Amino acid sequence: MNLFEVLWDRKWALRSIFSTIYFNFKCLPLSQAWKLPVILYKPHFQKLSGKVVLEGKVHLGVVQLGHYKVPFYPNSGVKINLEGTIVFRGSCMMGNDSCLSVGKNAILTIGDHMYASSSLKLSCVNKVEILENTTIGWDCIITDSDFHRMTKVDGGYTKGYGEIHIGKNNWLAAKCIVMKNTKTPDYCSISASTTLNKDYSALGNNIVIGNKSEVEILRTGVYLNPYDDK
Repeated sequence: MNLFEVLWDRKWALRSIFSTIYFNFKCLPLSQAWKLPVILYKPHFQKLSGKVVLEGKVHLGVVQLGHYKVPFYPNSGVKINLEGTIVFRGSCMMGNDSCLSVGKNAILTIGDHMYASSSLKLSCVNKVEILENTTIGWDCIITDSDFHRMTKVDGGYTKGYGEIHIGKNNWLAAKCIVMKNTKTPDYCSISASTTLNKDYSALGNNIVIGNKSEVEILRTGVYLNPYDDK
């Protein structure tokens, strides 16, 4: 591959090179920032008062956010609101038309080899942990907050937020909604349009879960291998 082919293959990143440079030097220590480990495409920044922590091998483009992957979603890049901390434990790819918001004092941890195809809306106000080899389909929502508090009739308010733990080798199919207090087991696939809002870890590994009248095991003995996904 000659230089022209390399540049053409990377043209989506070159269009946002100045925003990429700004983000890296704003959110990372200098020893990592100069390598441009976070590559952005069409970023829209709301706040960048937080920080990014990179674990493992740090190299050019180990994290890619907003990459145009799915043509029937808007080619709108990624919206970023960063007031807390994002920890990337390895490679991460988040596709076009996505939003990433981490509130003040919140911690979002993303495991190695996380892939989100397009239109992911991820909001963390407290604590969200996504373990390694997680694949996220189109139009998914992950939020550890209700965005509102409810008033109790006997006085006081509901908490309104919790934690989320997504196990390793999970696959969230299209239009899944993951809400506060969700905990999934390892090697778990979630069927399309499922809403999760509690601890499912006791259901075991190598399962598919989904909504019928309530979340239940649909199949056992299976999982998605992102290294052999044909």
